[in-house]
Amino acid sequence: DDVAWRVMIALGTIPAMMLFAAMFIAPNSPRWLIEQGRDNAAYNVLYKVYGNDEVHILNQMIEIKQTIEMEHKSEDEYRCGGWSMVLCPENAYIRHALLIGVGISFFQQATGSEAAVYYTPDIFKKAGVAENRILLYTTFVGLGKVAFIFISTCFLDKCGRRPLLLASAVCMTLALFGLTVAFWIGS
Repeated sequence: DDVAWRVMIALGTIPAMMLFAAMFIAPNSPRWLIEQGRDNAAYNVLYKVYGNDEVHILNQMIEIKQTIEMEHKSEDEYRCGGWSMVLCPENAYIRHALLIGVGISFFQQATGSEAAVYYTPDIFKKAGVAENRILLYTTFVGLGKVAFIFISTCFLDKCGRRPLLLASAVCMTLALFGLTVAFWIGS
């Protein structure tokens, strides 16, 4: 039993090591390469992504250069650039998108669903699950989260973000309500 938690933590290093190894083969961002004046390297990266479609590659490079140029112009106009443009955008569309992104991130944490996952072993213990099964069931909860992340990723382009967010909010609300009722009845 003393080894079980060490194995669980050690297994968490596997994705981190995979990401670390993948960073050595990941190409630089074409945008960053163009900003550094390395257009040929940017072309090569885009070639790996788009293949022989030279027209599309060149259009992408032109679009990247125009975006960089536009950003430099807007920085000159505002004379401050940087964080003020990010935190206080003048464009209403960008301000709305920023508010939605920050709101989703905030409410994702504020719901307490991560706290429920964190206390999963205690929840299983109070539910009467045998000590030697708690780690296994906690692992299943984690695998379920990962599975639903992949499932939602597959449906993202078909359904759109908003329906998936609404469906997940309803499911999460029901699950947390059920958990609350179960603890309330049990106490």
